[in-house]
Formats: sequence, structure tokens, C-alpha cells
Amino acid sequence: MKIRLTRAVVCELLTYDPGNGILRWKKRSSRWFMSKRICASWNARFAGKLAFCRVDSNSGRLSGTMLGGTYYAHRIIWLYMVGKWPRPEIDHEDHNAGNNRWQNLRQVTHKENHKNKPRRVDNTSGVTGVVTTATGKFRAQIGVDGKIKYLGQFRTIEAATSARKRAERQNGFHHKHGEAAL
Repeated sequence: MKIRLTRAVVCELLTYDPGNGILRWKKRSSRWFMSKRICASWNARFAGKLAFCRVDSNSGRLSGTMLGGTYYAHRIIWLYMVGKWPRPEIDHEDHNAGNNRWQNLRQVTHKENHKNKPRRVDNTSGVTGVVTTATGKFRAQIGVDGKIKYLGQFRTIEAATSARKRAERQNGFHHKHGEAAL
């Protein structure tokens, strides 16, 4: 029998500390197991221990398994705190996918999530959307709604940065967009 994962089930099986973002397994009653021996063994091994602490090597997101399913920690936390599954996405505001403190999580659309991305690791100017041209000037651009908008070519990186930041504000980008990932 597959058990539907609800807030009540999650709260019965886990504790969550919003201040540090950590999930831990609670001691389970024997109703969750086929025998008292298996229950005692599980509780001795897992109760009070970290839950959902497996790190995805590509994204850095924390995940784990519960009741036959694999879930991301931030989605379980949203269910725990709000009482419903997040729709459609959860953004980690500080770009650290392993930081599941409640103040760092926000429910967003896919479009909103893309307006809070970390600076790419291959960025050479240090500013998202600003590149150095062959002539030594600085070109600023921004991607909005799948299209690249040219913002101008500038003599200084400060002027290009200013144009880029202004365009981010005008297009509703998150204030942390383009910061270095942690």
C-alpha cells in the first residue's frame, strides 16, 4: 500500500529547524513497520539523525528517500511548512541549493527562478551580462523572454555594469541575480 505524502505524514516522520534548514528523522511508531523488531532496528539506526542529506553532484540540491519515493529536501520542507506541494518551483535566494533555511526559500515560477541565477563560472568580466570587446570596451546585454537585448557599448566596466543593473531592475530580476554562487 502506497502512502500519500501529506503534511501530516511528513510532520509525523520528520522534524525541521527553519533557522538552520536541517531535516531530521523522528522516532517512528511500530505502525510504520511489519514487525516490532524492524521498528526497533530502524529507530536505533535513524531516529534523530539527519534526513535528506544526500547531495546531488550536479545541482548541489539535497535529496533523500521516504516511503518509497525520492524527493528534494526543499520540496519536503515546503510541504512541511506550508501544507501543500510547491507549484511550480522553489528558489534558493542565495544561490546555495544546499541552504534550506526557511528564509532562503521562495516559491516562484520558472521564469522568476531564471531571474535569480548565480554568475556563470566562465564569466570573465565579473559582471553578469557584461563582456569585454576586442576593442577593449565593455558591451552590456540582458536576456529577457528568450531574447537578448543589447544595452550598449561603454568605455568603462562601471558604466556597462550600471546599464546592466538598471535593465535588471526594469525587468524584475531578483536583487541577487548575477552574484557569485556560494
